[in-house]
Amino acid sequence: MTSAVPGPRMLRSSEPDVERHREALADSGLLFSPPWTIRISARRRTVGFTVGPGGTVELTVPKGADPSAVVNVVRKHSDWLARTVARHVILTADNPIKEIVDGENFPLLGRNYRLRLVDDTADAALSRGNQLFIRRSHPQRVVGDIIEWYRDNGREWLADHVEGWAHRFGVVDARVAVRDLDNRWGVRDPDGTLALHWALFQLAPRLVEFVMVHELTHLAEPPHGPRFERVLSRVLPDHKSLAEELAVAGCSTWLGVVRLAAHPVTP
Repeated sequence: MTSAVPGPRMLRSSEPDVERHREALADSGLLFSPPWTIRISARRRTVGFTVGPGGTVELTVPKGADPSAVVNVVRKHSDWLARTVARHVILTADNPIKEIVDGENFPLLGRNYRLRLVDDTADAALSRGNQLFIRRSHPQRVVGDIIEWYRDNGREWLADHVEGWAHRFGVVDARVAVRDLDNRWGVRDPDGTLALHWALFQLAPRLVEFVMVHELTHLAEPPHGPRFERVLSRVLPDHKSLAEELAVAGCSTWLGVVRLAAHPVTP
């Protein structure tokens, strides 16, 4: 899921600007497998890289950028890209498929909860002790209720933790959201809102905190680079080991897929 925080939505590769950059990179010998996706962004001012599950690479290029200049940026970061892609290829995701049955396990912030389907509850989802009570319904409706349970708890966790960290970056009234982010753990929206993936809240709090702080760092230093690295290292000295831990944990995190009638079904 960027190398630290997962990869973006795809753009059609038939666009002329995309093909010009792809040809320039291919001619320079810098494209390597797995296949790259190139995205043109009118908002970006610098070239950005995202390495996702299985070693997929998305290259985000400012609109109107000179292909030769982009080649030079990629060449400068080629060693880092090769190492990061190799690591993600090894850590190819094996995300679990859940069953909507009593006793199925759903972790929240590192603590395990066992599913109990009930008929007599006013709440769609309610946790008590080590049990997660969900109103009995069609499996896909139950999945939606479980995801909303993660979102509610995620928003509550962020409300308790984001303000203290945001003050370190001089940010007042940080806006946060919890939603499905495809294959990213966290993003910074154009309006400055920090959004985290609902599935992230299955993991240990230190990993959630790492993604949150990573995204807050982008408010101070938007592009990845030496200055971003220095700021992140100053506020979170162990961020590299946390990124490695997240890469491993993320491969076995439930993303909402359930088994129904012997076939996996996505929400």
